[in-house]
Amino acid sequence: MKKLCSIILVAIFILGFSLSAFAEPPADSTVEENAAVKAAEEEAIRYENRLDYLITGRDIKSTDQFLVTATKPVGGETTFDKSYVICGFTDKDDISFALAVYDEDAESYVDLKDTDNESRWNIDSFGIFAKEVMLKEGQNIIKLVAYVNTDKELVLGDNLQVNYFTITVMNKSIKDRIINTILKISDIFKGVIDKK
Repeated sequence: MKKLCSIILVAIFILGFSLSAFAEPPADSTVEENAAVKAAEEEAIRYENRLDYLITGRDIKSTDQFLVTATKPVGGETTFDKSYVICGFTDKDDISFALAVYDEDAESYVDLKDTDNESRWNIDSFGIFAKEVMLKEGQNIIKLVAYVNTDKELVLGDNLQVNYFTITVMNKSIKDRIINTILKISDIFKGVIDKK
């Protein structure tokens, strides 16, 4: 009898615990939460793809400088130094920007990384930015893309600014020739003045 009672009690416990395993799962918000997380991830991927397209695309039209104002470069510039500082300012909040340079081989723009190996930045609360980049010798077509980083949709001319600048890096030997020519002309004038 004791054995039979023990077996019945064990069977009741097993049956009792197994019933909850076969019960219908509670209507729980994890399915909704998972769907919301997935939707947010997909939205972030779409946003990032759109931003990548705007940065690398060659047919993106230029806008006015309404989010940020570039103070350097101001247009087409020529320099002898491959190291170049791109800088500017904004009076708006939550502004980010990216730099790209035209790559003739790829026939598109590619990230222009600064000396810290970054190509996208948030502008700090002071509203000033300055990034040192390395340019190649010859013509460098730079694209500056500024955008409101809290907006989910990027609209050119509304919350997205695109500007192009050309910076030509001259060969150092040309610089040396120019300096030598100026020195020769200076010596000629100095000789003429000394004779008088």
